[in-house]
Amino acid sequence: MDVGKDSIYRFISAGDTTFVIPVYQRNYDWKKENCLQLFQDIINLTNSDKAHFIGTICFTRSGMNDFVIIDGQQRLTSIMLMMKAMFDVSNDEKLKNKICTRYLQNDFNDYSDGGKKLKLKPIKKDESVFDKLMGTDKAFESEIFSPEEKLTNIFKNYDLFKELLQKELLRGKYLEEIERAVERLEIVKICLTDENPQVIFESLNSTGLGLTNTDLLRNYLLMSLAYKDQEFLYQNYWMRIEELIKSENMEQFLVDYLILKRKSNDLTENGKKSKITSKNLYYAFRKQFNQIDGNARDQVESLFKDMLKYAEIYKHFLYDESTIYQKLDAVDKKLYELFYNLGSKNASILVMFIYEKLNRGELSEELFIELIDICISFAFRSKVCNWSGFSAQFSALTVQKIDVAASDFKELFWRAITSGRGRYAFPSDKTFQDALVYGNVYQSLRSAGSKYLLYSLEKNLPHSKELPAYSTGTVEHVLPQTPTDEWKKYLKDHNDSENYEKFIHTLGNLTLTNYNSQLSNNFFEDKKEEYTQSNYAYTNELGSILSWTSSDIEKRGKKMAEAATSIWKLDNEFIGSSVIDTGETFTLSSDLPSFLGQKPAIVSVLGEERQIKSWVDFLKFVVDKFYTEDSKTFMELLTYDGFPGKRAVISANTDGMKKPYEIEKNSLYINTNYDTVDVLKIIKCIAEYYDKATESSWSEDIWFTIRKN
Repeated sequence: MDVGKDSIYRFISAGDTTFVIPVYQRNYDWKKENCLQLFQDIINLTNSDKAHFIGTICFTRSGMNDFVIIDGQQRLTSIMLMMKAMFDVSNDEKLKNKICTRYLQNDFNDYSDGGKKLKLKPIKKDESVFDKLMGTDKAFESEIFSPEEKLTNIFKNYDLFKELLQKELLRGKYLEEIERAVERLEIVKICLTDENPQVIFESLNSTGLGLTNTDLLRNYLLMSLAYKDQEFLYQNYWMRIEELIKSENMEQFLVDYLILKRKSNDLTENGKKSKITSKNLYYAFRKQFNQIDGNARDQVESLFKDMLKYAEIYKHFLYDESTIYQKLDAVDKKLYELFYNLGSKNASILVMFIYEKLNRGELSEELFIELIDICISFAFRSKVCNWSGFSAQFSALTVQKIDVAASDFKELFWRAITSGRGRYAFPSDKTFQDALVYGNVYQSLRSAGSKYLLYSLEKNLPHSKELPAYSTGTVEHVLPQTPTDEWKKYLKDHNDSENYEKFIHTLGNLTLTNYNSQLSNNFFEDKKEEYTQSNYAYTNELGSILSWTSSDIEKRGKKMAEAATSIWKLDNEFIGSSVIDTGETFTLSSDLPSFLGQKPAIVSVLGEERQIKSWVDFLKFVVDKFYTEDSKTFMELLTYDGFPGKRAVISANTDGMKKPYEIEKNSLYINTNYDTVDVLKIIKCIAEYYDKATESSWSEDIWFTIRKN
């Protein structure tokens, strides 16, 4: 490694050097504030003779004249954009010639692909607009840039520098002054010789310079390869993956891909249990694929081929408001329902697995659609019941269960997806119907989800061809969320004032209209006239109902809920066998004081279930389990002051403890002399401490049921 201090002027203008930004680097993405700071630093130098340090530029040599930039491309590119702006603003031919020959052009180098002589060769995504900018005289006066090109950071920052320079001219500054100030910008240049570029890159970027885990991962996989291999693999694989799923979806795709490959979302990071997320993606990916040698081109290409294969699948999970549902094929319509209507992002891990089987011809399209229907039923029933549904780990574990030989894959799939317990169970017909009839459906599903529910019910009725377009429908509460005085009097006259709040957000009180704003809080008799004109069958039927009380809402809700079980199905073969109905489940986010006087029945901690007799047994189970999983974090609780009443709950001795419990026979003790609420609060404190310490979701892996009297 050769390290030395230099000025940016000497570094850029030296010899016939060309600065190459390798393909694995991120785009040029300096924002306005970065450029303003650089420019202000330069203007400050015009009032002194001092130098100003702007950072490190790390590079390797490729051939005789190419410097491959490992770190520092943002500063280097910004300096060149500012000097191009100065060139265009200036009328001094001597200054323009100096800028051109020292900062912008390299007359000694001639690329074979068009004879370009620029000192900087950006990555492919930036290259076309950069070359056009540098090759255009008075670029800011030119109309050759498209609206899209003018939105790039390359053009916007050039334009910003041009405006800033013009303002300085109006203030009496000379461009020569500013150019001489640029010459006093200093850098530390690091030329790598035998060092590993990736190790140096990580060290330079370990202090939070804005690189994402995707950036780091791409660099890790490509950086140590020969430049020609980098370009080939980037253009033929990585760029194609980004084009398929868009750069903003890359991190989540890579997280889902990694979980699929591991068939698990669990990760041990520095001795601590955590989950794979975008935050630890780079660490988790390197841990999983640590057999990849940075110089092993074939291994990297094999990995990229596999990633590209799954990106081709993943693109079918990405929809937004611009998607035209009617133009989708049968498979994509089902995937739209699962991923867009229901927002079941974590199902992507499971669906990638079965979609790949479809591509290999191991599943027919008909069977694949049936499997997606099962996923939709599971996701929607869970959403209505406020159960967990698809989590990343549930999807991964389901993949484990179905990644075996089976004569009947559909049956295998059913058994896998109904194998969850507690909040991960597949809600039974009764649980689902009760949630629809008596639960706060509108609050659970919100407006969009309620609309999906009601429209699906309408669509599955006979003679549904006359349905209005999905986009035109709105959800209305028949009994308004805020009843008028007339409604209140009506409820009072029917002795129903106390019941309306229980039923106001249930399925029976919701309907679809095309004129919600017109109906608003109108009285029932007035609404009925509009209902009879509706093309929605369930809405139309409201016109013939004589009264609208809680009993009417309940009756209508039961009818619609029964229809819902035939749309979002659970195969009867699996009711009572694989599906275990543990009763209503609660989490640490529930109203804890409401459990006073109650006793727990079944508890689940980090995937392990147990029948228990008391809340203290629950606490003992939690501390033993958490200590076993991550003792290092647990030891930090000895000095934790966030327990209820700021009291010491866990200690290395039993001093002051009335009912101590020894944790995992390890000379650590927890006091257990607490009432129900404090026990639950302590459990919650412990779980949330782990969540924060490990950036994971331990709290979500705890649930419990209440013993029936």
